[in-house]
Amino acid sequence: MGDVAFLGLDVGTTAIKAVLVDSRFRVIAQAGGEYPIDCPRRDWAQQDPEDWWQGLISCVRQVAVEAPQARVAALALSTQGDTLCPVDGDGGALAPARTWMDARAAPEIAELTTLREPLWWYRRCGMRPAPFQALGTVAWLRKHNPEAFRRAAWFALVPDFLMFRLCGERVVDVPNASRTIFFDTVRRVWDPEAMGLVGLDENRVAVARESGEVVGRLRPAAAEALGLPTDVVVATGGHDQTAAATGCGALAGGTMMLSCGTAWALLGAARSPVLDAQARLQTQCHAFPGGWGVLGAQPGGALLRWFRDTFAPELSGRGDAYETLVSEAQGAPSAGDLICLPHIYGAITPAWQPQARAAFLGLTLQHTRGSMVRALLEGVALECRWNVGVIEEVVGALGELRMIGGAAKSRPWAQIVADATGKRVLLPEVSEAAGYGAALLAAKAVGAVRDTTEITDHLPMAGVMEPNEREAERLAQSFAAYRSVFESLAAVRRT
Repeated sequence: MGDVAFLGLDVGTTAIKAVLVDSRFRVIAQAGGEYPIDCPRRDWAQQDPEDWWQGLISCVRQVAVEAPQARVAALALSTQGDTLCPVDGDGGALAPARTWMDARAAPEIAELTTLREPLWWYRRCGMRPAPFQALGTVAWLRKHNPEAFRRAAWFALVPDFLMFRLCGERVVDVPNASRTIFFDTVRRVWDPEAMGLVGLDENRVAVARESGEVVGRLRPAAAEALGLPTDVVVATGGHDQTAAATGCGALAGGTMMLSCGTAWALLGAARSPVLDAQARLQTQCHAFPGGWGVLGAQPGGALLRWFRDTFAPELSGRGDAYETLVSEAQGAPSAGDLICLPHIYGAITPAWQPQARAAFLGLTLQHTRGSMVRALLEGVALECRWNVGVIEEVVGALGELRMIGGAAKSRPWAQIVADATGKRVLLPEVSEAAGYGAALLAAKAVGAVRDTTEITDHLPMAGVMEPNEREAERLAQSFAAYRSVFESLAAVRRT
């Protein structure tokens, strides 16, 4: 018998990562892999759900090689939110999964907001309707793919699609369910009236369970595919942002998680459902019972990845690609009045303008590729400042941001965030907070830990970035110009 271990699997938008921790909650193995997003038409962004499953198999087998003596006692999932696909009774996808980056459902969302005004949805479900949500996917399928809609045994989010493969149960974690916009976020149950507006009932969705609960054990076929024994417990995890906040310890008042992945997300924990009177933010259920999260979401890594692939294709596939671009940004002449609007797939919180698009404004012959990268890094940070300001209006003053994910590995970008927001930025040593948080939830499910904060309250930090007064003043002026340009373009879009 080997040492007891707990496995967290983070199934993200473009990649899957596995984190294995031992009985003392130290990371003993990690693995990762990527999968594609298919964009066959303007505003479409979809995936083959089989890629999630095959990626999961690959990652689990990799960590088993790294830690051959470990005996996995339990596993849990952290997953991208909002992505949904119709599945048959055997759990097979009847259509591609429409991801949260997909905007094709804008007409269906507009129609739904004529049936019930946006604040009606927000007060019940914690979010205003938007094209990226599962609500839009179901409405779009009902209109444009009625055969798949009719045949669907249920409409699966990423966690319940994989949960069914793992242990044969149609179960979704409450944090992910709360993002569908047909779930009562306050009461933490499915909302029959909201579901009825898109032709659903509770028979066609998974059972919603709180995070960190035992669901079942591995099916023989899943155990064989993963190379694990059938006695491994499968537990409920959480939406990736709630799992990441759990894993980096951003659960205390005055502390906000800043997760820097394909999208950037700010998430703070609350013991009651906090709603913004202007519905600028998102409120969802958190990954602990009786907990809620106030979320700000914006474009982030997707923009830098697009820039790399478009303007620096020679760097694609290189492990130091982003470091090279950031180094160019540091060495470039000042971006000056060059402004980057980062809305590569629309503006989410706090502006809620899905029709917004990314742009560089103020380019001159003096600007270089490095200047553009610098403007990009600052543009993302300024959008973060906007979200932080609104979140503080709702939940109170914030003292620090715990920054995790890809951008947290870049000290220069972390410093820009500190300067732009005026907040201390802490960089936890744990590199994959979502996967680590999922592993802690797996451990909690089997009683190895009573509360995840018993572990995360003592996480070591890799760095602390304090705001630079001079740069903070410069970026405050840039923020004023940034907001002015955004509002001017928004006025044009409204005409």
